[in-house]
Amino acid sequence: MTKEDFRKILNLEEFIDIIKVETGDEKTKCIHIKSSRKKARCPKCNNFSKKIHDYLKPSKITYLKNSEEETYLIVYKRRFECKYCKKTFTEDLGISSPKNKMSHKTKQLILK
Repeated sequence: MTKEDFRKILNLEEFIDIIKVETGDEKTKCIHIKSSRKKARCPKCNNFSKKIHDYLKPSKITYLKNSEEETYLIVYKRRFECKYCKKTFTEDLGISSPKNKMSHKTKQLILK
Protein backbone atom coordinates (compact mmCIF):
# COMPACT_ATOMS: atom_id res chain seq x y z
CA MET A 1 0.00 0.00 0.00
CA THR A 2 1.19 3.50 -0.78
CA LYS A 3 1.12 6.48 1.56
CA GLU A 4 -1.75 7.99 -0.44
CA ASP A 5 -3.77 4.82 0.09
CA PHE A 6 -3.25 5.15 3.85
CA ARG A 7 -4.25 8.82 3.65
CA LYS A 8 -7.57 7.86 2.02
CA ILE A 9 -8.25 4.93 4.36
CA LEU A 10 -7.50 6.97 7.51
CA ASN A 11 -9.24 10.07 6.14
CA LEU A 12 -6.34 12.40 7.04
CA GLU A 13 -6.27 16.08 6.12
CA GLU A 14 -4.16 17.12 3.13
CA PHE A 15 -1.68 19.11 5.26
CA ILE A 16 -0.65 15.97 7.19
CA ASP A 17 2.34 14.15 5.71
CA ILE A 18 2.86 10.45 6.26
CA ILE A 19 6.55 9.88 7.00
CA LYS A 20 6.56 6.10 7.23
CA VAL A 21 4.37 3.12 8.01
CA GLU A 22 5.57 0.38 10.35
CA THR A 23 3.94 -2.98 10.78
CA GLY A 24 4.64 -4.55 14.16
CA ASP A 25 3.04 -7.93 14.48
CA GLU A 26 -0.02 -8.97 12.45
CA LYS A 27 -2.37 -6.93 14.63
CA THR A 28 -0.67 -3.53 14.98
CA LYS A 29 0.33 -0.80 12.58
CA CYS A 30 2.14 2.46 13.41
CA ILE A 31 1.86 5.39 11.02
CA HIS A 32 4.31 8.26 11.56
CA ILE A 33 2.87 11.66 10.62
CA LYS A 34 3.80 15.35 10.75
CA SER A 35 2.36 18.63 9.54
CA SER A 36 3.50 20.16 6.24
CA ARG A 37 2.29 23.64 7.20
CA LYS A 38 4.96 26.31 7.33
CA LYS A 39 3.21 28.44 9.98
CA ALA A 40 0.72 28.11 12.82
CA ARG A 41 -1.76 30.45 14.46
CA CYS A 42 -0.99 31.67 17.98
CA PRO A 43 -3.86 30.83 20.36
CA LYS A 44 -3.14 33.95 22.50
CA CYS A 45 -2.98 36.80 19.96
CA ASN A 46 -4.37 35.02 16.85
CA ASN A 47 -1.40 35.98 14.63
CA PHE A 48 0.54 33.55 12.46
CA SER A 49 4.05 32.50 13.41
CA LYS A 50 6.78 30.83 11.34
CA LYS A 51 9.45 30.70 14.02
CA ILE A 52 9.93 27.14 15.27
CA HIS A 53 10.99 27.05 18.90
CA ASP A 54 11.65 23.30 19.14
CA TYR A 55 10.26 19.85 18.39
CA LEU A 56 8.33 17.76 20.89
CA LYS A 57 8.88 14.10 21.62
CA PRO A 58 6.63 12.04 19.30
CA SER A 59 3.31 11.07 20.85
CA LYS A 60 1.49 7.80 20.23
CA ILE A 61 -2.24 8.23 19.59
CA THR A 62 -4.75 5.39 19.33
CA TYR A 63 -6.60 5.58 16.01
CA LEU A 64 -9.45 3.61 14.48
CA LYS A 65 -9.20 -0.15 14.16
CA ASN A 66 -8.86 -1.01 10.47
CA SER A 67 -9.48 -4.54 9.21
CA GLU A 68 -8.80 -6.15 12.60
CA GLU A 69 -5.52 -4.21 12.96
CA GLU A 70 -4.92 -1.75 15.78
CA THR A 71 -3.70 1.49 14.23
CA TYR A 72 -1.54 4.00 16.08
CA LEU A 73 -0.49 7.42 14.87
CA ILE A 74 2.97 8.55 15.91
CA VAL A 75 2.64 12.34 15.76
CA TYR A 76 5.64 14.65 15.47
CA LYS A 77 4.61 18.11 16.70
CA ARG A 78 6.47 21.41 16.69
CA ARG A 79 6.40 24.26 19.15
CA PHE A 80 6.30 27.74 17.69
CA GLU A 81 7.25 31.09 19.20
CA CYS A 82 4.98 34.03 18.42
CA LYS A 83 6.93 37.14 17.39
CA TYR A 84 4.12 39.43 18.57
CA CYS A 85 3.31 38.22 22.08
CA LYS A 86 6.51 36.14 22.63
CA LYS A 87 4.55 33.10 23.83
CA THR A 88 5.39 29.54 22.82
CA PHE A 89 2.64 27.22 21.69
CA THR A 90 2.25 23.75 20.20
CA GLU A 91 0.78 23.36 16.74
CA ASP A 92 -2.68 21.78 16.57
CA LEU A 93 -3.18 19.06 13.96
CA GLY A 94 -6.83 18.50 14.85
CA ILE A 95 -6.34 14.77 15.44
CA SER A 96 -6.73 14.73 19.22
CA SER A 97 -7.17 17.05 22.17
CA PRO A 98 -4.04 18.31 23.94
CA LYS A 99 -2.57 15.77 26.37
CA ASN A 100 -4.93 13.09 25.10
CA LYS A 101 -3.85 9.69 23.76
CA MET A 102 -7.02 8.95 21.79
CA SER A 103 -8.07 10.50 18.49
CA HIS A 104 -11.36 12.32 17.98
CA LYS A 105 -12.50 9.64 15.50
CA THR A 106 -11.87 6.86 18.03
CA LYS A 107 -13.94 8.72 20.63
CA GLN A 108 -16.79 9.13 18.14
CA LEU A 109 -16.71 5.41 17.38
CA ILE A 110 -16.87 4.55 21.08
CA LEU A 111 -19.82 6.92 21.61
CA LYS A 112 -21.75 5.27 18.76
